[in-house]
Amino acid sequence: MSNNVYKVFCENISNERLEVYTALSLHKDEEEALKLYWLNLEIVSFFNYIINPIEVLLRNKIHSHFTNKYQCSNWVECGKFQQEYPNLYKDLSNKIENTKPKPKKDEKNYIEKVISRLTFGTHIKSIIISFLERLLVLHKDTKRIEKELKGYKNNS
Repeated sequence: MSNNVYKVFCENISNERLEVYTALSLHKDEEEALKLYWLNLEIVSFFNYIINPIEVLLRNKIHSHFTNKYQCSNWVECGKFQQEYPNLYKDLSNKIENTKPKPKKDEKNYIEKVISRLTFGTHIKSIIISFLERLLVLHKDTKRIEKELKGYKNNS
C-alpha cells in the first residue's frame, strides 16, 4: 500500500480500536501499535485470498446439499427443513430478515441471493448447530436404548 494510504489510516484510526495493539506492542506506544495494526491488516488481506474461494465453495455446497435433500431450491422455507433443524431455521430466518440489500421473495434466484449474502460465520455456525443437534438426537437414542436393555435384562 502507498505511504499516503498509511498516513490517512494513521490520522483517522480511533484510540479505542488501537488500544489492543498498544497493549500488544513492545514499548506500549502509538507508533508501534499502528505498525502492528497495519501488519495485521496485511496478514488478513493475504489470508482472504485463500479463505474467500473456500467460503464461496462452502456456501454453494451447503445450498446444493439442502436443495437436493429437500428437492426445493428455497429449502430454508421447506417444512421438512424447519422440522429437522428448528434452531438452524430460526437462526437463518433471523439472518435472512436482516440481510442487506434484501432481495424480494418473488425475485428470480431469491434463495441463491440470500445465501450468497450470509456471512461465512453464519454458514460455519449452521454446520456446527446441525452437527450438535444430530449428536443430541443420537445421545437421547443411546440413553433410551440403554434403559430398554436394562429393563430387558432385569425381566430375564
